Amino acid sequence: MLAHLGDSPDRAGDGYEELRLMLVKFFEWRDSWFPEEDADETLDRVVRKLDEGKEDIQNLTAYCFGVARLVHLEHLRAPERRRVQLEDVPPLSAPEHFPAEDEHEEQRLNCFRTCLQSLPSQTRELVVTYYQDEKRTRIDHRKNLAQELGISPEALRRRVKLARDKLEKCVRKCLRRLT
Repeated sequence: MLAHLGDSPDRAGDGYEELRLMLVKFFEWRDSWFPEEDADETLDRVVRKLDEGKEDIQNLTAYCFGVARLVHLEHLRAPERRRVQLEDVPPLSAPEHFPAEDEHEEQRLNCFRTCLQSLPSQTRELVVTYYQDEKRTRIDHRKNLAQELGISPEALRRRVKLARDKLEKCVRKCLRRLT
């Protein structure tokens, strides 16, 4: 792939970074939940095609954008995209008090804390920030958060929903290990 991007290692590296940045922007413009991961997936697929040697690619950039379009369409059709809206799901939060005799609640909270800490720091901060405050303050805060991130409120909801799904899956796994 690098041979297609430049005649020297430095130029090829610069070309790769430029192409990756363009792909990240492509996915951001289409409200991808994880544009960097989608760009990497696209580049991985292109590299595999080049390694197979079955295709003669004349314009690598155009080919990458064609693959990116297909990756994006696959994600649009993914079952996770057909789930209920985040607003329809009850908030995942810790109970206000813990009865000493109910160790299941305490186990669930410990799993929740562990799983929350296992998220990447940026994702963890996003989830915690998204769910802070109440009523009108929460709504205003979410609008401001979306503006700060430079994304639409819908894209923010999708990002948080995906992170929340990972968090819930982790908590379920943790609780299964404890039982």
